[in-house]
Amino acid sequence: MKKTALLTALVVVAGAISAIAATITYQIKTPTATTWQLVASSSSGDNAGIYSFGFDIKGITSFGIDPINSGDSGFAGPLVTFFRSPSTRKTFGFYNNFNSALDPTSILASATTTVKTAQGLADPSLDYVYGLGQAAGNSNTLAPPTSPATGWSVESSNAYVNPAVLFQGERPAGGQVVVSNLNGAVFISSNSGAGANLNIAPSIIAAAVPEPALIALIAMGAIGLAVAAKRRRTA
Repeated sequence: MKKTALLTALVVVAGAISAIAATITYQIKTPTATTWQLVASSSSGDNAGIYSFGFDIKGITSFGIDPINSGDSGFAGPLVTFFRSPSTRKTFGFYNNFNSALDPTSILASATTTVKTAQGLADPSLDYVYGLGQAAGNSNTLAPPTSPATGWSVESSNAYVNPAVLFQGERPAGGQVVVSNLNGAVFISSNSGAGANLNIAPSIIAAAVPEPALIALIAMGAIGLAVAAKRRRTA
């Protein structure tokens, strides 16, 4: 493998081992010379999918669901909105707890942006998106609200893939994207709600995808530097 290829990505494995051996694996991708994606998956058999995630990111100029559309207002899924006539709406999924003070269409590439979002409290417990990062799905499978018990229909929903695309956006042409301070939480079991059903300290795996642009995911800076140095010595 060429030395230049080795220097295009860091692979860092870090994070404390929790009582439940669940992991979240983050990957950074660069679909084009001016776009980026952060995707995630979670291990199978020891958790029921991603409940929340957070990270710091530098080197980008926008983020949202659509990396081409600069009019995006930020992360918008997977979520589902239920409607009940004449004018009642309830939205569940990755809708609450987003740091809404950020303007996702006006970000300085030289600045570090902190992003964190989680699924809001849901009623009933079937209103959570379980299995995110383990399988593809659609938020239209979520259960309707229970108060009142009838009259709800799905007004809008999102299909999602696996690994799940958490955020994507734009960057300067050929610019480096650096993601650090990765964190998150997973459900312990499906259909059991949040609260005590959350593992808030899964092991975090930061895995860079070799692509023709400079990218880096850093879970622990010292380990990242050591890996990079080792690769330079063996190149």
